[in-house]
Amino acid sequence: MSNKIKCSHILVDKQSEALQLYEEIKNGKKFGSVARDISKCPSGKKDGDLGLFVQIKYNDQIQIISPNSELGQGIHTAHAMIICEEMEADWTKVSVSTGSFHPEYKKNMFVQSTGGTNGVSAWKEKLSNIGAGIKEMLIEAGAEQMDVPKKECKALNSFVIHKPSKNSLSYGLIAKNASKLSFPSSPKLKGRSEYKLIGKSIPRLDICLLYTSDAADDTPCV
Repeated sequence: MSNKIKCSHILVDKQSEALQLYEEIKNGKKFGSVARDISKCPSGKKDGDLGLFVQIKYNDQIQIISPNSELGQGIHTAHAMIICEEMEADWTKVSVSTGSFHPEYKKNMFVQSTGGTNGVSAWKEKLSNIGAGIKEMLIEAGAEQMDVPKKECKALNSFVIHKPSKNSLSYGLIAKNASKLSFPSSPKLKGRSEYKLIGKSIPRLDICLLYTSDAADDTPCV
């Protein structure tokens, strides 16, 4: 069985820059931070890591990290719906993966697990607050980038929109700056009458992968 090797790179213009960055990384500077701040390659700008549950790529793709494993009952899609509902995310750009071991993914103070048919009830409140908080961070970052008052902005379909001018920025262009902000202490949640995803018939996000049995195949499933 062949070994898999993960490679990362930082693209700069001059060899002198590369040598300087090499020394900085060797002396303890984080590779990921350098890649995001310095690299000329688009991949260096791709991630807006907004915590342990949401990552927004530079190309506007949204990765939801579920604290539960998918055992066939659709919990990954349900968790994504809860977060994206509050985030005002474009559902067509959403994918889900299972989180690795971490205390934040524990169902209670004792265990990180999947089972007991309580994947939604155990996580609904927390995931809703995460989605709502991230939306507020994105609005704040978007308003700052557009140099407009935050109160004049709204989030819709993975964009932050300045209501008076109709100018907008996609989440992918905002995520990096949003990730530097503090998470709000009391994010405002939607009312049930405002739901666009929750309670609706939404195709599962993993149906294509289950149907093709090939998670590495990027071919669209129609």
